[in-house]
Amino acid sequence: MRRHPSITFAAMLFTFASFAPLLRADPPPSTQPDLSQLRQQIDQLADPDPDVRDSAAEQLMGLTRAQLPSLRMAALDERPLLPVQLASLHDIVGHVYLTAEPYKPLRNVGFMGLSWQPEKSGAISPPVVADRIQGFDAYRALRNGDVILKLLDNPDSPLLNSRQITEIVRVLGPGRTLRFQVLRSGRLVDVSVRLQARPLDLPDFAEEVNEWLRPRAEKADKYWQANFSLLDRDAATTDAASASAP
Repeated sequence: MRRHPSITFAAMLFTFASFAPLLRADPPPSTQPDLSQLRQQIDQLADPDPDVRDSAAEQLMGLTRAQLPSLRMAALDERPLLPVQLASLHDIVGHVYLTAEPYKPLRNVGFMGLSWQPEKSGAISPPVVADRIQGFDAYRALRNGDVILKLLDNPDSPLLNSRQITEIVRVLGPGRTLRFQVLRSGRLVDVSVRLQARPLDLPDFAEEVNEWLRPRAEKADKYWQANFSLLDRDAATTDAASASAP
């Protein structure tokens, strides 16, 4: 006998609500990062192995805003940086800076900070990440284009669409950690995403969301310019020397 989709979905939410207290929370990062480890991770941002690059970026995105001066010291020690390292660092610094950017929260509503690729009405297909918001944990753990195959905390309940994930996140609320199996560039990866509170004033429509994001991005860019712009100048000098070489 075919089960009604709404009944299956309701049962799935009930299951998650019942074991929500068992979901783990991430431990706080160390207050004093190891400079030698930071230098190694910066080197790995240019590694030919995509898994190594992803792992290094994810670890660096786990820093706090207070630890960014240490990252600056390590990056200056590694000069000159390759363009791929510089681009990754710019992304990492922006995310880490915005993790501490205050906002008014909907305290009991969970939020990952991402958007989904459009899905055909009534179609059953794995949800695909379209974009992520810097400063929220999904930006660290997921990548644009990731296909969400399975919720590892409840692997027997299939994910039929992105709406299911959104509702589960809302029900569980901030402070929990969800583990997903995703398909990323042809390989399976397990990731953990810590849920945060949905911003109270975050609009529902894409055009208005961009307006909400703009001042945050401007603050992160000002921080980069004030603290990391020397790396940009190094890159410009390197590019100019390469262009004038015989």
